[in-house]
Amino acid sequence: MDQSSKITLKMLRYFYQVATDKHFGHAAKKLHISNSPLSAQIKELERIIESPLFIRDTRTVELTNTGQLLFEECQNIFRVLDTSVRKVIEQGRNESKSLNVGLIRVC
Repeated sequence: MDQSSKITLKMLRYFYQVATDKHFGHAAKKLHISNSPLSAQIKELERIIESPLFIRDTRTVELTNTGQLLFEECQNIFRVLDTSVRKVIEQGRNESKSLNVGLIRVC
């Protein structure tokens, strides 16, 4: 099994939030989870990638070069994902608004 197939969207979302906030505690609050599962997901992501993503300090975190690259890729991934979801929702709304009219000819 390819290592990249083990990376989940949840892992990427968690990583992206920590990278954006530069703080595990703040990211955990925004994600509505505790620090422990957040940290576990990040550690698993680092294990799969085989590289640290953050330089950890007691208060904040900084991205490593690998982390910076992943952050930039996540920006693209989530931009495309959000656009795609909006398109699908709009299509669904348009389909649910359609009205079929039938005519019966009466002689």
